[in-house]
Amino acid sequence: MLPDPGLDAAAPVHDYLVAARDAVMQGKTGKAQEALEMAQTRALSRSVVTAEAATPSDSPLVLQISAALQALGRGDRAGAAQIIEGALKP
Repeated sequence: MLPDPGLDAAAPVHDYLVAARDAVMQGKTGKAQEALEMAQTRALSRSVVTAEAATPSDSPLVLQISAALQALGRGDRAGAAQIIEGALKP
């Protein structure tokens, strides 16, 4: 089980991304991973027709979160932080 990022369950994607960035910067990769996964879950919450439900999202935000998770998995904290920063920009 990963550490809780310490946010309300209804927190928006942005808050989870900020928590992930802060956790990465502090070297708390488990907490960062959990925050990214929660952000991804919220970003994936979308309305689609049943026939398209199995189609992966092509949302740039979802793709950035996936890339940050992959960077964390490789042990690339600096890369993960950079990707998260990009995801936080409007």
